[in-house]
Amino acid sequence: MAVIRPAAPAFSSLEPANGRLVNAGSHPARFRLLAESSDHLRRSSRRFAVRDSLALWLLRRRFPRLSVLTAIALSAAIGLGLSIALYNGWLFAMWIRFPLAAASSGVVFTIFMGLFALRTARLVEEGREEVRRNAFRLQFHRNDAELPDATRIMENIADSAREAGNQDFDPRALQAYLLFMLSMTVILICVYFVWMAPVLLADVVVEGSLVAWLYRPAFRTPESGWLSAVVEKTAIPALVLALAFAATGLGFQLYAPQATTVAEVWQHALQQRNLAAAQAAGARR
Repeated sequence: MAVIRPAAPAFSSLEPANGRLVNAGSHPARFRLLAESSDHLRRSSRRFAVRDSLALWLLRRRFPRLSVLTAIALSAAIGLGLSIALYNGWLFAMWIRFPLAAASSGVVFTIFMGLFALRTARLVEEGREEVRRNAFRLQFHRNDAELPDATRIMENIADSAREAGNQDFDPRALQAYLLFMLSMTVILICVYFVWMAPVLLADVVVEGSLVAWLYRPAFRTPESGWLSAVVEKTAIPALVLALAFAATGLGFQLYAPQATTVAEVWQHALQQRNLAAAQAAGARR
């Protein structure tokens, strides 16, 4: 009795044969693109599943937000100390001193994030099976509601900043506007890092190849990968913060050229206000 076999489809297999893709009929380029896209989507789905699983484990078993908040506080203290040291070392230009202090804080914060990521990679060994099981589940059944989402917080802060920006600009309150801009930038970045701490730490651990038993990213090793992963997550916010401090310092310097500290800027502003009030009173007479 003859056995009738169905014809093989054009894209019959995604498995390599002897280091090459199997014959794809008359469309080898299209098959290669399909195979590469499928592999990329599979690895991307696996990566996010592992990251989310690790973030959930951190939320339930550890205190990642407290760790990041501590890192921010220590980094800010070191940046403030450097600014005071530079001032005592006769560097009075605020547009130079402020960004240098912010940059030093960013470097210290990056180091702390790397240390926390290494510590997390060691601690997660005790929950290896739980993380592996959740990663497998999340790869096919994602639930973003279980993880922190910074979108709503960012939208609220953006709405507040937009409302403040719609107010009439008063040149006499320049220092207040600059301080408001700087405060909003610092608050925005700090709130983002604290709220998203579980996801950020999990991202560094996964992308830094620190849980190679669960996921191994391409082109990275545990020895060097964690540092580049931390820099990727902190470089842009640190740059934004340094630019905000530089712009604020430059604005202060243009508004009060003789001032070397924020207190002197406020003193100059009060003097200008008292002078304007005295001139207005003399004009009414």
